[in-house]
Amino acid sequence: MKALQYLNKYFSKYKWRILIGLLITVFSKLLALKIPQIIRDSLNVVEDYHNNTITDVSQVKNQLLINVFIIIGIALLGGFLTFIMRQTLIVTSRLIEFDLKNEIYQQYQKLSLNFYKKIERVI
Repeated sequence: MKALQYLNKYFSKYKWRILIGLLITVFSKLLALKIPQIIRDSLNVVEDYHNNTITDVSQVKNQLLINVFIIIGIALLGGFLTFIMRQTLIVTSRLIEFDLKNEIYQQYQKLSLNFYKKIERVI
C-alpha cells in the first residue's frame, strides 16, 4: 500500500469530485431502499381490501397505480444517479491518469541527452 501513497496528492486535488461521486452513490442506494417499503405499502393496501377495511376497489387500484409509478420513477432516478456517479468517478480517474502522464513526460524532458544516447546503444 505504500506504493499507492504517491497518489494521495491527486486524491486531494480531486477530492470534491470524488466526494460528489460518493455522495451520489449513497443517495442512489438510499433511494433503492425505498422500493421495498413501497411494495410493503402496496401489499398492505391489498390486505386491507381483503380484510374489508377498504371496500372501494377503485381506491385500491388508484393506490396501487400510484405505487407502481413511484417505483418506476425511483428506478429511473436511481439509474440516472448511477450513471452520473460512474461518469463523475470515471472522469476523475481519467484526470488523475492525465496528470500522471504529464508528470512522467515532464520527467522525460528533464533527462539529459546522454541518457537517451545510452538507451540507443542498448537497443
